[in-house]
Amino acid sequence: MDYIIDEPNPNKNLNLAINSNLGIPDNLVDKMIEKLKRIEDEDRVKEMVIFTSTDTWGEQAEYIRNGLEFNRFWDNVNKVMSSLDRVVLTFMSTYNALSVPNYQKLIHGIYDLKESYASNDRYWNSATFLDSSYLRYPTHQTVQVLPDVWNQEILRQAQLLDFLAVPEFASDNIGYSDIEIQKVKRIYDWKTADWEGKEQQVKEQRYNFGKYFKEHDKRRGTDFCEIFPELEEFYKQCLEIRL
Repeated sequence: MDYIIDEPNPNKNLNLAINSNLGIPDNLVDKMIEKLKRIEDEDRVKEMVIFTSTDTWGEQAEYIRNGLEFNRFWDNVNKVMSSLDRVVLTFMSTYNALSVPNYQKLIHGIYDLKESYASNDRYWNSATFLDSSYLRYPTHQTVQVLPDVWNQEILRQAQLLDFLAVPEFASDNIGYSDIEIQKVKRIYDWKTADWEGKEQQVKEQRYNFGKYFKEHDKRRGTDFCEIFPELEEFYKQCLEIRL
């Protein structure tokens, strides 16, 4: 950023992308905003994007990403969006078994950001994007480990995105783009797919799911059932599996 600020002949075709978990101390967030604001005001680049990560909402997101303080994270998201008219913020979400119970809250939260911060000053009108990529490894944490009762919840989340979609591609429209919707639809298709030997593989994955999170709670002083009451019964069933 200092190089771009100090360069007498900046490359105005540059797409500047920054990765940040936005959980850094306030003074560093403010420092980043200050530098990006100068780059923005002096029109030194074509586009600015911040890539950040969360896999669901609230305490469940904190459990997945150890060390995340969700409220601080969300405050910093709003601070960035309210301070920088041209920055686009993309949420890279690794959709996994623990994402499912509360993912609809993240969908609503990001939609609220789209509504609040939409601006024609941006390279893209939308202030934020949700990039839902499904976890494949480790296999005992993928959505495929969950019982079929959760299939409909994933489908409802895809339908929610569809309901909150832009009616058509135009600068004045706010909502989710087709690619954001299709990524969650793809997760549903992957979750419900069948293959040879699936039953035995899923049984092994569920066995490992129970063993892993039991040890996780022991080592980190967490409580899976307290944070994920929706998955408590499933978790206890996993602990009872014998291979």
